[in-house]
Amino acid sequence: MLGATGLTRFDDSTITDLDALLTCYAQVRADGYCISHGEYDEAVTAVSAPVFQGDGVPASLTVIGPSHRVDRAADSLVTLVRAGADITAALGG
Repeated sequence: MLGATGLTRFDDSTITDLDALLTCYAQVRADGYCISHGEYDEAVTAVSAPVFQGDGVPASLTVIGPSHRVDRAADSLVTLVRAGADITAALGG
């Protein structure tokens, strides 16, 4: 699924353990969204929600930007990206 080379660490917040990543994915499925604080770039926060179709995730809705701006709006952004649930319903997922 993720290749033979393993997971690349970008900084101290990057998940590089496959079991931890799968646990994170399970949490995203349960919560319907994820907030990433500096997992790729320490100055960046992303708020994302998956769009499900059948057993897959063909897309996601994501807002990404500087942490100092996105962190303070995270709750509102979660509400907005969770509109992915509406897209999921439209796709019959």
